[in-house]
Amino acid sequence: MKESKTIEYITINQNDRLWGMVVNSVGYQSKEAHADHPSGLHPKKYMFTKKGGRVLPEFQILYLTRGEGVFFCESLGRENPIRVKEGDMFILFPGEWHSYYADEDSPWDEFWIGFEGMTPTKWVENGLISPSHPIFHVGMMENVISTYERAIQLSKTQKTGYQQMLSSIANYLVAMALYYNANNDSSETTRDFITKAKLIISEEIATISPESLARKVGIGYSKFRKIFKSYTGFSPGQYIYEIKMLKAKELLDTTDLSVKSIAIELGFGSDYFVTAFKNKTGYKPGEYRRISLSRNRYVRE
Repeated sequence: MKESKTIEYITINQNDRLWGMVVNSVGYQSKEAHADHPSGLHPKKYMFTKKGGRVLPEFQILYLTRGEGVFFCESLGRENPIRVKEGDMFILFPGEWHSYYADEDSPWDEFWIGFEGMTPTKWVENGLISPSHPIFHVGMMENVISTYERAIQLSKTQKTGYQQMLSSIANYLVAMALYYNANNDSSETTRDFITKAKLIISEEIATISPESLARKVGIGYSKFRKIFKSYTGFSPGQYIYEIKMLKAKELLDTTDLSVKSIAIELGFGSDYFVTAFKNKTGYKPGEYRRISLSRNRYVRE
């Protein structure tokens, strides 16, 4: 019944808290099948039992790298077990009752990092993460594992600036959970037509409309818009506009084309292009080009 554990509990000072996010603990736990889980090796405030669960004063993001089990939380119902398996990440929220444990005959390896502060609190307030969606199907990713291992190493050495490095790692892990989950939850068919849509936008930037884009990828516009926004974070119209603005900056930076020619190439009327570009960047196209040329000249010198 072998078990191994690495736990680093981290000191925090007031200057650390000014960063907006601090890390409380980093750790790793490994147990073989039929060993007790949850373990009784945690300090009192982190202890919990299968049925009793616990409520933490902080966030934690865990990554299960071996085994299978169940997860419960208040927002999804104390009697509603959610299956978790290797490759899953899940977030524990401060003040939210939860419990999780391995199946009796399953081994269990997990990494975790605990954190708190204004930044993650804002994530919840703005709906970026939510106790009602705590599970992320990431898959087995070597770079996720190495990120946790880096956090453990930093917490052991505690060199100057380590708390800020750790909080950046916690931020990065949450971002990876969101990113990989979104990509893994998308079917191959969905990924294919999103890729096709992006290619069409690139090739037909001056003339493409959201509705014609949906027709070209072979799907009704209402459904296309919903899927496209879920996948990219933009509606098709917003995405086309963003790509046009990026292309405009590129042409202003790297060519001698006139502002009028760039407007025509991107499918804008000349006056509207000037207005749209200034609304987006704060500068008229000509002003942006002069500033960009001056900056590039300075860098070369």
